[in-house]
Amino acid sequence: MEVFVQLESVKFHNGGYCWQLARLAGSKSWKPRRFFAVFLSFVHPKYGLCVIDTGYGPRVRAAQRTFNGRLLNFLLPIPRNQPFEQANYLASGHGISTHHVNLVFVSHFHADHIGGLDLFPHSTFVYRHETLEELQAVSGYSQLRHGFLPMLIPSFFESQGCKVGEACFTQHAERLPGLQVYDFFKDGSVLLLDLPGHALGHTGYFLRLQDKSLLYAVDAFWDLEAFQKSARLPAPSRAATFNWPAYCRTQETLRNIQHTLKLNPLGCHCPHTQAYVEQL
Repeated sequence: MEVFVQLESVKFHNGGYCWQLARLAGSKSWKPRRFFAVFLSFVHPKYGLCVIDTGYGPRVRAAQRTFNGRLLNFLLPIPRNQPFEQANYLASGHGISTHHVNLVFVSHFHADHIGGLDLFPHSTFVYRHETLEELQAVSGYSQLRHGFLPMLIPSFFESQGCKVGEACFTQHAERLPGLQVYDFFKDGSVLLLDLPGHALGHTGYFLRLQDKSLLYAVDAFWDLEAFQKSARLPAPSRAATFNWPAYCRTQETLRNIQHTLKLNPLGCHCPHTQAYVEQL
């Protein structure tokens, strides 16, 4: 019988927010709402404290002064005077001492997921290196199209990186049928999920706890109800995805997993995820 290691705790955190119309996430409402940049922390019994993504961070304000940064802020306005603008906000607002974070997992390279990377100078970064290399090699216009702001990558990032190659992802049909996964710790506790479509190298996570499992789909959808109803996103949202056909296929795979395994996925910006932030 296969025995898996279980994580000791998983917590959800709000790392700032931007404003946008709820309709662009698939909701029927045209009202603006906050899209929180959720990030996760968890404790592995052997490897200690880890986080998935970082939310925004003080460096985001400097990035907004670049040409691409100003354009992205026009599309996704980030209000001023948020806690993430303070260098110590992780410790004061979330109880996270960055000195104690051993691993930082990067789901993809959008600003709301990597804006706080520079706050972790003592951590090892787990990321898809081929994705970063491709983003760094393209023109400024293409980087804008990808929603990538290079100055959000700190100088120490690659030297402290744990590089994940595309060849690491294999299919585990018994656990998560239809998905390419990578058992990072080789103990079943954290599976990296290849969830293509939203962004280049977009990665989700399957986390095994003592009493349940969590399927964190990150940006594979933005509104749970719209996702469950297979609601078609409006044209601006479809245009903003890296690969729309792949995005649709990823959603269909997640819906099949939800149906067969009775496992509800969680999305980073989904309002339903806020219940986990409040509980934990």
